[in-house]
Amino acid sequence: MTNGALVIDRDERRSGADQRWERAAVSGQGIPGLRAIDVGADLAGGDAVEQLARRVLRTPDDARLHLARVQALVDAGRPDELYGAVVDFLIATGTSAERLRTTVLAGAAAVVGPDRAAALRTHLATGLTANDPIPPAPCSMLHLGVTGRPLVEVVDRHPTVTVWG
Repeated sequence: MTNGALVIDRDERRSGADQRWERAAVSGQGIPGLRAIDVGADLAGGDAVEQLARRVLRTPDDARLHLARVQALVDAGRPDELYGAVVDFLIATGTSAERLRTTVLAGAAAVVGPDRAAALRTHLATGLTANDPIPPAPCSMLHLGVTGRPLVEVVDRHPTVTVWG
């Protein structure tokens, strides 16, 4: 880190027993081509992931924060938090940046698991909103916690009737 800024850097090397940086540098997971994102400092402290989660809640339209959070969680191998981060990214991007949304989900799929990845994949074309029902995402900062499937279904059983006047 330089100048007190929070930098997610996949090329950074750490000494000691922490090998996650080595794994991240050679990993095929995550966002291809992403090396470092400088997202500034958070005065409240905490680890990088906590800082990014708080900042996503404050400024959900900042794509750099979402990408840095997703990549940090892929590198850390924290599936529940990563799932929440991908949910937040999909909510924030709506229906725009479809290729980037697809890339982010593909990079996170191996860590979040096939069931959750498949549930999110169904929302790539139509977008994900904060109240769409999805598998539980307690680590999401933006989703409202709606799970399951809709209970009310509109059924059109009767043919259209035209009344002549």
